[in-house]
Amino acid sequence: MASIRKRNWKTAKGKERTAYTVDYTDSYGGRQRKQFVRWKEADSFRIKIEGQLSKGTYRPDAEKLTTREACEAFLHKNEDWAHSLFQVVQKNAHLVLNQALIANRSGKL
Repeated sequence: MASIRKRNWKTAKGKERTAYTVDYTDSYGGRQRKQFVRWKEADSFRIKIEGQLSKGTYRPDAEKLTTREACEAFLHKNEDWAHSLFQVVQKNAHLVLNQALIANRSGKL
């Protein structure tokens, strides 16, 4: 469940400010907050988040990360794994090609 609270503060120059903060707990148990200038925007966001959380479709990093950035981060973090996978694919392709050549020579293809 998400909640909206009003936040008041003074700037360094003494000007009063107001904002509306949406507090919620994500599907991983982490506390999340997002701040809005208008209550209507905060309420709209609260409704959207509650719907995503109840459906199980909420992704906290969806707005922060592009697919390309996620792939690059994955490959960089798992560089050894990616290299090993490439070697396995390359070896299997080599074996399949050799089997096809043998089958072709023996007339089975």
